[in-house]
Amino acid sequence: AEKCLKSYPGKVTDAVIEACGENLTVEALNIMASRKDNANSNLVFNALKSQDKAVKAAAYKALPEVVRLQNLDALYAILENCETTYESDAQRAVLSAVADMDRAKQFETVMARRAAVAKDKQNKYWPIALIVADNQKLLALARDFAAQKNTDLQDKALSAYMKTITKDIPGAQRLLMLRNAMELSRTDAQRNAILAAVGKTNTFLGVIYAGKYMDNAA
Repeated sequence: AEKCLKSYPGKVTDAVIEACGENLTVEALNIMASRKDNANSNLVFNALKSQDKAVKAAAYKALPEVVRLQNLDALYAILENCETTYESDAQRAVLSAVADMDRAKQFETVMARRAAVAKDKQNKYWPIALIVADNQKLLALARDFAAQKNTDLQDKALSAYMKTITKDIPGAQRLLMLRNAMELSRTDAQRNAILAAVGKTNTFLGVIYAGKYMDNAA
């Protein structure tokens, strides 16, 4: 029956599953995910409520592959009410739903929803926000988290900010960004990573800046 389902070239529907045999829900969900079958995403949404743990897990794993923007409100509800085990899949599904928006609109949309929900649900949106935020927004978030003494989110925002400092950015500009990052560093590991990146800017000012930290270490 599983072979029958995998060999079927069309969309996976209730009728196809029934024709191929029973006990194929997990396989059907996996195939829908691999084919990015959003035409029948209702099957995945329904499977999220399954009492079978394997089926439920497969449904959450498939969710990011089959959703579109029109599903966004439903995905908000899923993320805000799902068990911790499934949060990362639900967050990826929200990201998939807003994928066609430009980055600024993605951030605006996610932050607007975060602001609208109860406080105990708001942290579920930070992992999404840190992915869609540009470097300026990440820097602002890191500073806000530092002011709030939320070291966990500060570190995550700083890490995300560091990933935006890429080699295609001119050395002088990278140095400025790295100096901003250094102001928000808390650990020796963070500072060492920043100083290593400063060295790769190949700038005279970078050498002087790094030298100050070497003097302090001495």
